[in-house]
Amino acid sequence: MAEDQLAKFQDFCKMAILADQTYLVNSFLLSNDESLHSFIHNPLVYDVLIDGKNHRGTCLLLKDLLMRKDREISILQKEILHTLDENKAKQLQERVDKLKQEREVLDKAAPKERYIFEWLLVPHWMGDELINLGEVVFRGYGCNFWGTTSILRENYTKEDTLLGIFEELHYN
Repeated sequence: MAEDQLAKFQDFCKMAILADQTYLVNSFLLSNDESLHSFIHNPLVYDVLIDGKNHRGTCLLLKDLLMRKDREISILQKEILHTLDENKAKQLQERVDKLKQEREVLDKAAPKERYIFEWLLVPHWMGDELINLGEVVFRGYGCNFWGTTSILRENYTKEDTLLGIFEELHYN
């Protein structure tokens, strides 16, 4: 990153506030008011193994994978109807059966609650960006709090997430 871009990024991070509010948010959430939990975005994560590849993400990822499987099944079924070659039709049907099995795995996927290491105060616009990125965000009392879910995940830091938002805002 060029020196002027680095300075802009540092200013951006300062404006993002990022004050640790873990004690405050935990006080809200540990109170007996269950209605506050409805203001947490992306609190669950899904881990699904398909074709030897692990897919990890929020319900949006799961919905996207289901939609793709459904679309591919639909296309293949139409192709089977128009195929005269019996061997080709058999291969296509095997692929459809495999996709249906993968879809069943996705349907049965059970979510896990994400563990939050700390809650950081962020501006409202950044809360929107973080929600779109699949991050955990608690919106309550007119504030947005980013729940960081990992401190050891491979190649991940809060700075990487902020850099992604910064680049999206300044280069798109």
